[in-house]
Amino acid sequence: KRNIGKSENSGFDGELNYRGSIGDFSYNVGTTFSYAKNKVVYVSEAPAYPYQAQTGHRIGTKLGLKCVGFYQQEDFDENGKLKEGIPAPAWASNLQPGDLRYADLNGDNFITDADKTYISKPDTPTCTYGITLGGSWKGLSFNMLWQGAFDYAIPNMGGNLIPFVNNMQELMLERWTPQNTNARFPRLYYGKNENNTKPSTFWMGDARYLRLQELSLAYNLKVPALQRILGINSMNIQLMCENLAVWDSVNIFDPEQATSCGQAYPLPARYSLQLYLNF
Repeated sequence: KRNIGKSENSGFDGELNYRGSIGDFSYNVGTTFSYAKNKVVYVSEAPAYPYQAQTGHRIGTKLGLKCVGFYQQEDFDENGKLKEGIPAPAWASNLQPGDLRYADLNGDNFITDADKTYISKPDTPTCTYGITLGGSWKGLSFNMLWQGAFDYAIPNMGGNLIPFVNNMQELMLERWTPQNTNARFPRLYYGKNENNTKPSTFWMGDARYLRLQELSLAYNLKVPALQRILGINSMNIQLMCENLAVWDSVNIFDPEQATSCGQAYPLPARYSLQLYLNF
């Protein structure tokens, strides 16, 4: 066995800045953008099925099952067994309506590891960007920093969404029920459900986000009385804010958290008030 492979990488980055003024108001706008993409051109491999070939996919893309929805009540007979002709997962002993259903890619009427294929996107963004905005008018000024990323994916709960074992969460109200068959999550169950926690397209979420990373407001104040009495030429009062808001498509946890399934303390917002005295 030899470790042979070839990949293709391409990308670019750039920065644009502009400064201008309208009367007493001066402003600046800037942006940075980075794009980097790769692809496996060739790798020494002999997959059992063509859909398990790594060649042609991005580096970091993982194998998993292709989810095609939920098993529904009409998929089972009166004894609670799957009807004939409906592919059954080999690992599930207590399959029920509301469990995840996967594509039978090799057509053997069973769901096994042989049905895994390369799913979704890597967990490294293709594109990252930043936007800066600033302005000043007389003694008042502000600065903003926005940052974001897109074209990547992360697991959006998976095995960490275990009712009655992990803490119950409001999002579990969006589970599968006979009345809510097009649900956001599978049915409720106690303990681990091997079928529903398999790596699959169901648990891979688009991780794009836009964050208001920094906001600062400042006011430069000159008080002649303070200059005469204390020798203070001016005072600069600044309000500094960090991590004010984030808009993302995960909608469960912060996509920039230290772990991909949200098992970390949320990124906090920070505020500080600063006073500078100029003598």
